[in-house]
Amino acid sequence: MMKTSTPIRAHAKHPQVAARLRRQIAAGVYQPGAQLPHREVLEVTLGAGRATVQTAMNQLLREGFLRSVSGQGTFIADRPPFMTDYALLFPLDEVTFGSHRFYRALQQQAFANQNSGKLRIRQYFDVANNQSSEGYQKATADVLNHRLAGLIFASPTFLVAGTPLLTDATVPRVVIANGDPNAPKSETRVYPNLPLWLAKAMDYVAARGRKRLAVLSVNPDPQLPHAVCTLAGDRGMSCKPSWVIRQSVECPTGVRDVAQLLMELPESVRPDALIIDDDNLVEDATAGLLASGVNVPAELEVVAHCNVPLLPKAQVPVRFLGFDSRRVMETCIEMIDRQRQGLEVPSMTWIEPEFVVAGELLQ
Repeated sequence: MMKTSTPIRAHAKHPQVAARLRRQIAAGVYQPGAQLPHREVLEVTLGAGRATVQTAMNQLLREGFLRSVSGQGTFIADRPPFMTDYALLFPLDEVTFGSHRFYRALQQQAFANQNSGKLRIRQYFDVANNQSSEGYQKATADVLNHRLAGLIFASPTFLVAGTPLLTDATVPRVVIANGDPNAPKSETRVYPNLPLWLAKAMDYVAARGRKRLAVLSVNPDPQLPHAVCTLAGDRGMSCKPSWVIRQSVECPTGVRDVAQLLMELPESVRPDALIIDDDNLVEDATAGLLASGVNVPAELEVVAHCNVPLLPKAQVPVRFLGFDSRRVMETCIEMIDRQRQGLEVPSMTWIEPEFVVAGELLQ
């Protein structure tokens, strides 16, 4: 019985010992690359027995905080997790997640960064909507245990207000969002410049002599039709409020019938330019154009939104104008690294839209 009691006590106590040692490494008590004191010294400083300390060290070896060199001892990792591991937090579960192309583009870029070997981006799902979810619990544990260099929220953070994901001062954060009136003024945000996207799309069709504009949008703002009509008028085009058609991203298939109906108007009065402002609408909208028999681009110029490199499937020729998910991710990581270095960061960084040629953004 005495032989089994020691590992049981070690198992019960080692998480606290591991947490203390982890905090010391994150706080710089032990610098990256430095040799860890001999285990007998750690037993004294940590107030724990041999088995407990060894079990805690084994855990930190698995987590990447430590590295063991045969014949030399145990060292602090050159780049422990709190220097290399970034969290990408999605608000949706993995099932619903697949219907949002922007999130999928971010995920694809996260995989690309991971494969580069320079850093690691961990992904957590269903974080904002369900604090009992596995994703939220795992992200919170990783924050509290100093396993992350920073948090990248793929959506506004108001649903996790007051939680360690926002209150822990040791972890920098960036939010991929346009803005949240309830967000702290110190919040760092990165977001595609959608107003500039719309202006650039309008400039493109206006430069090609188009006069009658329609817009398919996911923007629920009731003022959108008036704003679009005003912008079109400024560019010498006409746009009826009824031609600014808003569709929920959760149900994009309705735009197929809308696009087809628009093109069934007499050619002299129907739109000769169409802007699709969300990539989740592109496949269904262009399917409706194909069914209508309209000649694109001779009779109808189409500009469609995209998130490179995840281009949506278009059933007719379109000109893609989009945002580079690589730049979004790189900018988020840069903002986190600047915060870690104590440097000033802007509250908002816009990602500029570019036209796509042969699947690549035209810089």
